[in-house]
Amino acid sequence: MNRYDLELAKAAEATLEEIRDGKPVSREIFTRLKGLPVMLRVNGVPATLAFYGAKATDSEIGAAYRKVGQALRGQLAVELDWSTEPDQFFTALSNTQPADLARGFARLEAFAGWLRRLAVALEQEQKRRQRSAENAGDTPLAGNESPEAPTGVASDG
Repeated sequence: MNRYDLELAKAAEATLEEIRDGKPVSREIFTRLKGLPVMLRVNGVPATLAFYGAKATDSEIGAAYRKVGQALRGQLAVELDWSTEPDQFFTALSNTQPADLARGFARLEAFAGWLRRLAVALEQEQKRRQRSAENAGDTPLAGNESPEAPTGVASDG
């Protein structure tokens, strides 16, 4: 039997790896990931999901928005026992019982918390690697680049 929090941590780690795609994560993306839990609490789940959907583009930050939005909708679908994401997502949400919605929204807040924690860890690891490379006299990496996955963030499924 899996622990609920570890299930969410694993899903958040997979989402972060999907965003990362073997490359360093930019400061802008880290900023968005770290702000997700607050955004969910302040704006609410439906508004946050709509925002992430609207920001999904082909740019690097847009791709991150799309991946996080998909992960959030997927986590909600798991909690609400939806076998697939409904075509009319917000209509389906509005037809969901309040107690089920509260449970689903709590899951998203917990998932966002894990995504934030792992993003902070990855950001610190990327900074540490950059400082180490600079101190070793290597060519400094641009931005927050890191050639390897940090400890604690799996690079393979």
